[in-house]
Amino acid sequence: MMLKYSFKYISDFMADLVFPKQCVLCQKSLMNYSDTAVCLSCLKRPPEPKVVRDDRHAFDEAVGAAEYVGFVKDAMLKFKFKSVRYYAKAFAFLIDRASADRPYLKDALMCSVPLSKSRDREYNQTALIARELAAMWGSDFKEDLLRKCHEVSPLSKMKLPERKLHIKNAIDVNPVYDIYGKDILVIDDIYTSGSTADECAKTLKMHGASRVYILCACYGL
Repeated sequence: MMLKYSFKYISDFMADLVFPKQCVLCQKSLMNYSDTAVCLSCLKRPPEPKVVRDDRHAFDEAVGAAEYVGFVKDAMLKFKFKSVRYYAKAFAFLIDRASADRPYLKDALMCSVPLSKSRDREYNQTALIARELAAMWGSDFKEDLLRKCHEVSPLSKMKLPERKLHIKNAIDVNPVYDIYGKDILVIDDIYTSGSTADECAKTLKMHGASRVYILCACYGL
């Protein structure tokens, strides 16, 4: 057993020498610092989260952990499109920090925004973040609670009216789950207009969910 852990330590150390992790907030190289890619300097000054509470939205509250600009944007793009998986734990850590004053979220049933099957990705990035966050919190995570009913093109280049129309009726609840009267926590990667968050919340509440909260790794202005 000790030999196994010694080999893992050596292999991780060598990997860090060749391909050092980078801080999700400042991209400083991290030499075998920790599993979470956040440097000590950034730990002392975490980003300011964005909180959305508005009766015009179907969800009860949304929190975005870090603004989607600069190094954070670069890290998210690497995570989504270049298979830099270690950022999953870093983004989960940022979400944890941003929602530290909301302990009730840990009691909600956690799920993630589903990924369209047509997307050319090795993994669903929101599910990876959610899995890391659920492990931190000891929360119940159901990756397949929400499902895409039909293919949805990327919303990032669409204007708000087009986003709402495009995402409408695109998400459904997996019938194997009974969510009546339950609080649901939806994890997503980026909050911009709230169109995806609204569609998730509307669908969940149509199926009996009591309250729906949204936690996102990043937010756009």
